[in-house]
Amino acid sequence: MRNPEFDSSNIAQYCVVERFEHGYPIYILQAIGHGGEEMEIIPRIENLQTALFIEQELEDFYNIKDEKINIEVKA
Repeated sequence: MRNPEFDSSNIAQYCVVERFEHGYPIYILQAIGHGGEEMEIIPRIENLQTALFIEQELEDFYNIKDEKINIEVKA
């Protein structure tokens, strides 16, 4: 059964956020819905460049223009 929350037509933007666990950064790939809701897509990525690459590839694939999000990690 499909989860309508993760339907690509419901996603306005992807972004990478940074969190710290035990003093070390981890990166989380999130999708932002058209209504501003946040959906965690990949909860734990240890390399910032990998996280940003995945974000870029998803935005390219779904033809989503990259926009800065307040919660997004500064690269």
